[in-house]
Amino acid sequence: MKAVVMAGGEGSRLRPLTSGIPKPLVPVVGKPVMEHILRLLRQHGVSDVIVTLQYLGSAIRDYFGDGSDFGVDITYVVEDAPLGTAGSVKNAQEYLDEPFIVISGDALTDIDLTRVMAYHREKGAAATIVLTSVANPLEYGVVITNQDGTINRFLEKPSWGEVFSDQVNTGIYVIEPTVLDLLPPATVVDWSGDVFPKMLTNAMPLYGYLASGYWCDIGNIQTYYQANWDALEGRVDVEIAGERRHGNVWMGENVEVGLGVRIEGSAYIGNDCKLKAGVFINGPVCIGNFSVVDENTKVSNSVIWTYSYLGENSRLRQAIVCRHCTIKNNCLLEEGAVIGDDVVVGEGTTIDAGVKIWPDKEIEPGSTVHESIIWAAASCRFRWCSSIHGNTTSPDRCTCRCRRSTAARPISGCSTATASSSTSERSGSWKTSSSARTSGASTSTRWATSAIRRTRSTPTSMAWSARSMSKPFGRRIRRCWSTSTMAAGRWCCRGSSRS
Repeated sequence: MKAVVMAGGEGSRLRPLTSGIPKPLVPVVGKPVMEHILRLLRQHGVSDVIVTLQYLGSAIRDYFGDGSDFGVDITYVVEDAPLGTAGSVKNAQEYLDEPFIVISGDALTDIDLTRVMAYHREKGAAATIVLTSVANPLEYGVVITNQDGTINRFLEKPSWGEVFSDQVNTGIYVIEPTVLDLLPPATVVDWSGDVFPKMLTNAMPLYGYLASGYWCDIGNIQTYYQANWDALEGRVDVEIAGERRHGNVWMGENVEVGLGVRIEGSAYIGNDCKLKAGVFINGPVCIGNFSVVDENTKVSNSVIWTYSYLGENSRLRQAIVCRHCTIKNNCLLEEGAVIGDDVVVGEGTTIDAGVKIWPDKEIEPGSTVHESIIWAAASCRFRWCSSIHGNTTSPDRCTCRCRRSTAARPISGCSTATASSSTSERSGSWKTSSSARTSGASTSTRWATSAIRRTRSTPTSMAWSARSMSKPFGRRIRRCWSTSTMAAGRWCCRGSSRS
């Protein structure tokens, strides 16, 4: 039997983890989640794999190649535009001339696929949906079956008032090739929303198989944590690289452990990592290859990706640090903080709980970051414009270190402008918050992920391109966008002189 691995999703709810890599390459205990899926398929005798690609597909192709290093034979099928969960499989129809498994490349599972395939054949089903029971079914497709296993009813992502079962669709299917004939080519089609209802209407044999194995849809940051912790604690059967030292502690090759290092609870330490003297690892913790934890730093309930550095005397409390990051000395990352690729966090910085920093940012030393930074030149320290706190809006009363010019230019000091705080991120402009942050340290700028473009709600004086915002003025210029300043209809920046 063949398998189709769906690997084309953007994983927008996982950003900034997926800002630079596709969701199937997000690591779980040191390996991309899709690698765990390929291992599962190989375990159950499936070696012929078709992988559907769309978002950052070249990264997946580069990592897995032809699949020979992973014991499978991979054929790639690329979507020019997203076609939905079923449309992407229809796009690969020429390779599917026998019953096949459909499985997501971004879920972690150890479900017995051999039993699923046997059940499908036994029932003579046109399609079999693998089901599992969950405590909170609101984020999934809820399914109810008859006593003989046929699907009676299903509803995608119901409210609590609509919930009629705790059995949900795992996104794992066994499909007969004839089912693909129901799908129009080059059209956005979804299994749950389009194909399965049509099969019920046409009285085609559609069955549900209630599986007893582990299954976790890695759809958001919280489930990403959970997948790593469950893998470390042995709740799911996955292969963890390295040597198991004691309990649930795995260490890769060439790991350097300094004097006085303590590891409590479960942990995965990747190849060529360095744990300097006095480090305390309070598991569950995953640390990727070639990362360094410097002296007297404490890491608790966190996931550190590859090639990252954690400075001396820092504290991480349930944080995620992505690739090539530098967290300098004496930093504090509170619960739920997420640091994207290639971010530098300056010495003595505090990242508040739940704050997400998108890739390629530099946070100035001594900052306190209260809100997520999506797109900005930097997060920098500055003093608030007096016009926020006082009765004046005059630029010459500005107390921040700016050029104090009334010209409506981004390199000016404080000027007046009107702005809509309801502009959506998807439209490519900025988004504001109404709450003022007056700690005197860093504020965070919420920018959309795309470049700023002029929209109907964006005033002329604020319609600058991303390139012009990052262009240096004189020796140095930093943009300081205060959410409160924007909400008050003004903007503020800090720059140096031309000399």
